[in-house]
Order: sequence, then structure tokens, then C-alpha cells
Amino acid sequence: MYDYTDANGKRHYKSFTSYNPTAKGKREAKRMAADYAYEKENRSHCSMTFGEAIEEITQERIQELINAKPKDRSPKTVRNIHGIISSVLKIYRPEMAL
Repeated sequence: MYDYTDANGKRHYKSFTSYNPTAKGKREAKRMAADYAYEKENRSHCSMTFGEAIEEITQERIQELINAKPKDRSPKTVRNIHGIISSVLKIYRPEMAL
């Protein structure tokens, strides 16, 4: 099961095994993998609600994001990102101008 990619771009995998050579052991290993995947998914999600996240956004943070993107994204992609953020903020935070 894929786990993460390190700083050098190498993909790391986590394996799950059971000492029981029967079909029951195979089910145990699959259950361990499923439990790990579930825990990993829950760990990576923020506990913040959408409304709380929108309230946390600042113009400075958006500018940092836009300035950082050109290193690995095309100018068109950066404009698209800015457009999406602007559209969402016009609806949920109309007082915030970009």
C-alpha cells in the first residue's frame, strides 16, 4: 500500500502481513491495511469547517500562494487558481477584495 513520497521523490510503501498462512490470515492482513488507510485518511483532514476556513483566509496568505505557484505551475494555471479563489470569496466574503 502506498504510504508517502520522500523529499527525493522516492515512493514508500507500507506492507501488512499475518503469521497465519490460511485465508483467515490473508483477511487479517487486508483488515490491517484497510484500518491503516482509514486512519491515514482521517489524519490528513483538517477539523476546520468550510466557514471557519473561509474566515481564516487573508489577502497576505493568498498573495503568498500566488507568488509561490509559478515555480511549479504555468501562468495560466496560476490565473485559474486566482480566479477560483476570487469567485469563492465574492460569494462567501464579499467584503474581501483581491
